[in-house]
Amino acid sequence: MSIHTPEELAAMRESGRIVRLMLETMKAATRSGITTGQLDEIGGEVMRRNGASPDPRPCTSFPASAVSA
Repeated sequence: MSIHTPEELAAMRESGRIVRLMLETMKAATRSGITTGQLDEIGGEVMRRNGASPDPRPCTSFPASAVSA
């Protein structure tokens, strides 16, 4: 991926911020007995709350937001 403008750089930084927040939230929720599906829901909600799309299906056939369901 090439970044050509300050706006593209800002967008990538914002994307990274949201992904970091998602991973930190999922890590904090991880405990014995939680399913990957539950973690995926938590991650997807964090992304939606921050204006991101948790659905990679337009680009790939991966069936979940962040982890294998």
